[in-house]
Amino acid sequence: SDTAHNFRWPRWSPDGSQIAYQSDDGIYLVPPLGGAPRLVARIRPGARFSPAWGTPVAGFDWSPDGARIAWTHGYNAEGVTILTLATGDTVTLPAPSSPFAPAWSPDGRSIAVVAGNSVFVFGTGYFANAGAAGLSLVHLDGKPPTPITDDHALNLAPQWSPDGRTLYWISDRDGSRDVYVQPIGKDGTADGAPQRVTTGADAQGLSLSRRGGHMAYSRLGNWSAIWSLPAPERGPVSVRGATRITS
Repeated sequence: SDTAHNFRWPRWSPDGSQIAYQSDDGIYLVPPLGGAPRLVARIRPGARFSPAWGTPVAGFDWSPDGARIAWTHGYNAEGVTILTLATGDTVTLPAPSSPFAPAWSPDGRSIAVVAGNSVFVFGTGYFANAGAAGLSLVHLDGKPPTPITDDHALNLAPQWSPDGRTLYWISDRDGSRDVYVQPIGKDGTADGAPQRVTTGADAQGLSLSRRGGHMAYSRLGNWSAIWSLPAPERGPVSVRGATRITS
């Protein structure tokens, strides 16, 4: 693929026969070995969308049976939209404000979403913004969303265990971005306190194998420094004359 359209978020179909990905205009399907992409959901930016906040689609996921796709619009948006692939019908479920990165539960009854800082993952001008975000479960039976974490830290990248009884995610609640695990009760609420399972991972993205035996995560590192420049008497000054004073 070319790099002019923010192609992101590749997701295997449950049967492994297709890969879905998002672009600036919607969600596409493509065969695993290559071929012509097929647009399955044309998604236009909402009225409050700004390109600096990221892309019109802020993550999506397949239903466990592969018949539906759920997506979110991210910053300053509302709801989780579900598309039935066979008919093209859509329905939007209530979700916390600014939801992103949905993850469908294995039993198909709930969708875990992150809310509050989609630009950390999907931003352009504000990519990796270290703001706060919380995790919630959106229920397909119409119940109000259930909070799983507070939004006092950055919580993101929810992933379900194969049996749907455990939720994994990344958080910086204890300092560095690490992977945490939280048992989920049958009522769709957090069961006990979350436990940290990595140390110093600097994780940004997370994926769990379908059988639950392996976990993969991407790392994000950044650095900054303070530089000194002489104040010119007039006109601009070149940064080539700067001296770094911190590391």
